[in-house]
Amino acid sequence: TYNLDRQVPDSAGTGTAYLTGVKANKGTVGVSGDVHYKDCDASLLPENRLDSILKWAQDAGMDTGLVTTTQVTHATPAALYAKSADRYWQCDTKMIQENVIMGGGRQELGATPLQEVKLECPRTDGRNLVEEWAADKEARGATHAYVTNTQQLLDLNPNTTDYLMGLFGERHTPYVVDRDPAPAGTPRLKEMVQTALRILKKSSQGFFLLVEGGMIDRSLHDTHARRAVEEVVELDETMQAALDMVDLEDTLVLVTADHSHTLTMAGYPPRGNDILGKCHLAFPGQASRRLNFVTLG
Repeated sequence: TYNLDRQVPDSAGTGTAYLTGVKANKGTVGVSGDVHYKDCDASLLPENRLDSILKWAQDAGMDTGLVTTTQVTHATPAALYAKSADRYWQCDTKMIQENVIMGGGRQELGATPLQEVKLECPRTDGRNLVEEWAADKEARGATHAYVTNTQQLLDLNPNTTDYLMGLFGERHTPYVVDRDPAPAGTPRLKEMVQTALRILKKSSQGFFLLVEGGMIDRSLHDTHARRAVEEVVELDETMQAALDMVDLEDTLVLVTADHSHTLTMAGYPPRGNDILGKCHLAFPGQASRRLNFVTLG
């Protein structure tokens, strides 16, 4: 809907709103409206730092998780745990404490060796949060697994795994139409969610799981209509798979968007025209003159 200081909201402020119940300013995440963009000092005041539904669930003894196709530190998942005056201060985030964490973001968590790839989001503190996460679980005697491709995910035994971290991209995961379907490639969102549910459903106290089809937003920012449509289809199939796995008598399932994007069907395409194809504008009295353009954009 809106941020406190903007008519058109961003995903950090909206994620904060629906995950904490408190309206916030553009670009801030997990903090109240008394914190303005990049005001680090205000974000450190205890009264300005918000708890989300994730914390409420954990306090109630539930297991928790997040699955996204963006970075696990991106705006929507970050609103579950981060408290920051700038959503883009994600390269030096604290370690996330959840039973299941899946998405992109190897660079943000310091899990990419410097010599392997030019880092767009290097950690200035030199920490590897995946290694710290694994060490924490070992110290607590909890079974855990870190996976980076489809085969590793599908080979996992959810019945003997208490904690799972899956990072399937240096930054975001690939668009579904671009992903490598081979065993060494990237799993589908549906496969990630099915594994997450198998782990979380073991909890006798119930669970909370956030699932985000975040590349819908990314493709619309870049006006990639076909990618956007395919990402929506992927989310739809994922939600059906989730509904098939839970008992709707005692499971609340909410499906929403954090804010809207636009797709426009341009011109006056004829009935039956491929919306992912081209259309044309004819000029009256000039039969040879036509202006071609993409229908959906």
